[in-house]
Amino acid sequence: MLHGAAVVGKAPALPLVTGGATAPWPAVPARAGRAREAYATLLTGSDASYLAGALALGSSIRALDATRDMVAVVTHAVPRLWHEQLTAVGWSVEVVEKVEEFWWGKHARCLNYAYEPDQDERWGRMASKLRLWQLSQYEQLLYLDADSVLLAPADALFATRGFAAEAGVSHGAFNAGVMLLTPSQATFDALLRRSQGKPPHVFGNLIDCTEQGLLNS
Repeated sequence: MLHGAAVVGKAPALPLVTGGATAPWPAVPARAGRAREAYATLLTGSDASYLAGALALGSSIRALDATRDMVAVVTHAVPRLWHEQLTAVGWSVEVVEKVEEFWWGKHARCLNYAYEPDQDERWGRMASKLRLWQLSQYEQLLYLDADSVLLAPADALFATRGFAAEAGVSHGAFNAGVMLLTPSQATFDALLRRSQGKPPHVFGNLIDCTEQGLLNS
């Protein structure tokens, strides 16, 4: 079990919501530069709805913060045509090798979920999120799922030290779709080691078979 990854229960209110309508992209402003802090998101497939989400997220970030990098972590399954669109709203595209799912569709407890297309698209391609911990050029990353939108400046979140994540609404665990983390190869290696064991019993449902289950264990 990994230690030291605690949920910040009374952190400043998270300035984001899921979903939201898209709007014309504003011009990307020049950055003053905070080279050791960045926003990050993840794309792992060719479903264009996730591209639309990442574009909306990028636009919302740049409208509020011109000082920090924005890194879109993408696997080779993401169409290269998307790279230019991501760059246009401020994302720096970081192509990574896919991390194979450790439990989804493999462990006995997780086999059935992989045959549900909607669930497989949402949950079955997220193991590559662990690559965030390998972005060691940064001291802090604020990770946001591509279906999020930033609604207010995130300076107070970046001022938090250590690991922080959005607290769950209907459970005591945290939501791995919103995380503040410190990249570390040692943490990445520890997560991979943990993934070689059995899926946890944290959520009692399909999420135990995903990277969110792993991170909460």
